[in-house]
Amino acid sequence: KVTGGGTSVFSELENSNIPSIMIPGLHRNSSSLDELFNAAYSHQASPEKVSISYNAIKETGWQNFIVADISSNSVDILIEDSKIKGAIDACLGAMGIVHGPIDLEMIRDIDEGKRTANECFSHAGAIKIAGIDGKVANMKDQLLENYRNGDEKAKLAIDTLIMTVAMEIAGLDVVCENEIEGIVLTGSIGSATEPFNFEDEINKYFKNKYELKVISKESGAIGAAQIAYDVYNGEDNILGINVNLS
Repeated sequence: KVTGGGTSVFSELENSNIPSIMIPGLHRNSSSLDELFNAAYSHQASPEKVSISYNAIKETGWQNFIVADISSNSVDILIEDSKIKGAIDACLGAMGIVHGPIDLEMIRDIDEGKRTANECFSHAGAIKIAGIDGKVANMKDQLLENYRNGDEKAKLAIDTLIMTVAMEIAGLDVVCENEIEGIVLTGSIGSATEPFNFEDEINKYFKNKYELKVISKESGAIGAAQIAYDVYNGEDNILGINVNLS
């Protein structure tokens, strides 16, 4: 069993006297989501993605857009009429640096007992193309360093990641009933300007079709604070999610 940072923070707040609210993740029982997304996927995004989306609305003022959070994993979120309509989780579509979709080869490895599902998921991102293994933070740094040094496998890995993100964003655009106002890019890779400029690279696929807006890679923390502030001041709905203070 691995205890993540979120669990540790929750325990700290639970044992403190600080008034707190819990931001939900997006899953099949989320009544705020579009019924088709709920029918298709058991899980769509973590609570952090709700916070990121809220910060994105604050930063842009847009009502219909897609948030692309690209870092160790990639999650893309569709906002329609200022509500989260749905999202594509990290294990389904676009690659991140470390995590990515579980493909047929990995399914066979899981069935044959060669690797666990989590081991496959944690090696399904760009690192599998670059041939890198190790701790999450170290793998990202190693991939970027290899890219800087002109390593061909590292370049192929990053280029492939960007292509899969572009594909996922284009798919979400198709199912949005309103016209998309733009794309918000965030995360340590989505906001990157070196050793490559992510905004410029992904725009090669979009060909200036969308307005692109890069927000802070800390947008999850910023958005969570903005949610807390607005709920404290009486907001009763966050991106289509009803606030329950009882």
